[in-house]
Amino acid sequence: MNKIDSSIKRQNYNNEVKKIIFSFFESYYNSDRLKLYSFLDTSFQRAVPLNYFLIHSDYDIDIGRLLEITNIVVEKNKNIAVVECIVEIKNKRREMIITIIHDFGGWKIEGESIFNRLY
Repeated sequence: MNKIDSSIKRQNYNNEVKKIIFSFFESYYNSDRLKLYSFLDTSFQRAVPLNYFLIHSDYDIDIGRLLEITNIVVEKNKNIAVVECIVEIKNKRREMIITIIHDFGGWKIEGESIFNRLY
């Protein structure tokens, strides 16, 4: 594969990852918790059933307002992407790192990267 093809593939992966992040936050803004859950990885969904996710206050948290995606690193060989972004939570800008994994043929947000660190 030449350098141009590699660059195009990297850009395509970055665009896929951005789309997941934007859609995830849009679901959050719209309070669509069912759709929000659908973006989370399979291992998180196995550990936290949908009905528990929908009613338990541990998962009804303020994840902030996405201000900017500052960096995306896609490790296609490892089926993982790391997204660095800036969010605003309670009028404070904070860095957030979101891990995305390739899960059953598509990119999914690693639930632990969202919910375990915000407590």
